Amino acid sequence: KRQDLTGVAWDSPRAATAITPRHVVMAAHFPRKPGDTLVFHDHAGTRHARTLVRNLSLRAKPAETDITMGLLDRPLPDSIKTYPLLSPSLNHADLLAGGPILVTNRKKRLLDRDIGVINTKLLRFAYRAGEPASAQTPLVRGDSGNPSFVLFKNGLVLAETHSLGSAGCGPFYSKPSIFEGLTRAVRELDPNYRIQTVQVDAEYRQLAARRRVGREIYNRKNTDGSLKTPSSPRSDSPSSAGNSPAKPTSKETTLPLVRRIPAKR
Repeated sequence: KRQDLTGVAWDSPRAATAITPRHVVMAAHFPRKPGDTLVFHDHAGTRHARTLVRNLSLRAKPAETDITMGLLDRPLPDSIKTYPLLSPSLNHADLLAGGPILVTNRKKRLLDRDIGVINTKLLRFAYRAGEPASAQTPLVRGDSGNPSFVLFKNGLVLAETHSLGSAGCGPFYSKPSIFEGLTRAVRELDPNYRIQTVQVDAEYRQLAARRRVGREIYNRKNTDGSLKTPSSPRSDSPSSAGNSPAKPTSKETTLPLVRRIPAKR
């Protein structure tokens, strides 16, 4: 099924994702700069260019996380998607762990992952159960800031933007402290907008519970009852410089493109 990814600006390796018609989110360690042009494309292929006029880092309290929010010079049209977040909660680890998540990378590819563990302020991905190593496409340098989404009946919900590589890891947008930081940033940059939120879809919750059964990573718990972080290969930061992107492998060429970016008009 074709997903609506019009709200991701992929004209640069430094991806930016719209959460209101004027607010975008990026990796704090790999952001666009004020004065940069961000380009979005709607389903008709029409190009919508906006200028980034101000950035606000969320590295300070209360969020203390790897997110920068940017303000566009003017609102995006209705033909460009703006993504809701999950309503903030401390219970998401129990509801979402094991569920499927759609992860994007700098090549505009859509990768299937499982939600591994949500702990502290991070969402960690796990490769799909039974997926052979030869089919796994890790996140690498230059993928920072690309978004991941949970898919509910009503569409895509933004869950994270990447900070670390391998299976992937980044700030979980619906942790209460992070959500509070995002809300404050929206108000400071342009209080005429607010973040949309949705509840966890009941069918998704049931699917996640079924997929946790029998998997070791969901049976190991810390002393406080929270799930332990799943074992995974060493996580390399996809950050800074997408100057040295890994060479594409043969398996990458078989993955579907999210969408073609039309030539400038």
